[in-house]
Amino acid sequence: MNPTLQTLHSLHTTHGNFDLARQVSQADLNAILNAATSAASGSNMQTYSIIVLSDKDRQKEVAGHVASHALVFCVDYTRLIDCAAQLGHEFSVGGIIGFITGSTNTILAAQTATIAATALGIDSLITNSIHRGNMLRTYEQLGLPADACFPLITVYLGYADKPREHVKGRLRGARG
Repeated sequence: MNPTLQTLHSLHTTHGNFDLARQVSQADLNAILNAATSAASGSNMQTYSIIVLSDKDRQKEVAGHVASHALVFCVDYTRLIDCAAQLGHEFSVGGIIGFITGSTNTILAAQTATIAATALGIDSLITNSIHRGNMLRTYEQLGLPADACFPLITVYLGYADKPREHVKGRLRGARG
């Protein structure tokens, strides 16, 4: 099988059982972030930001889990708004369509990060647990701007503390 397809077929989620003694190297983390920012993006606007959390206490406080690193992916239009203002223009996010587009871009970047991690032998957990707490507190904890930025999803990266026992069934094959 093609190595890319093999990586895609081996994707799985590690549910809170990360070996905290094993850390993802800075080189691997950089490779994952570079892959994430190479993901497809509507009109190449890259309407997201990625916040890297390495501190275990902060990870637990912000999104409820702990691993080598947590990547908080935010829908973020502030860069585009600020750039337009610098050039003397206004930029409109575009209401719900802008949020959907930004969310799609953000999720594509997060999924690409997990694919890159898997290709490097690093396990991951994708979660929206960041929404289960006090969102105002989350904004404060992460130093997020109040407008045009929304923490959407967190990807935890690390190494599972035990091997995966079995692969759950997946829907297979195209229907037509």
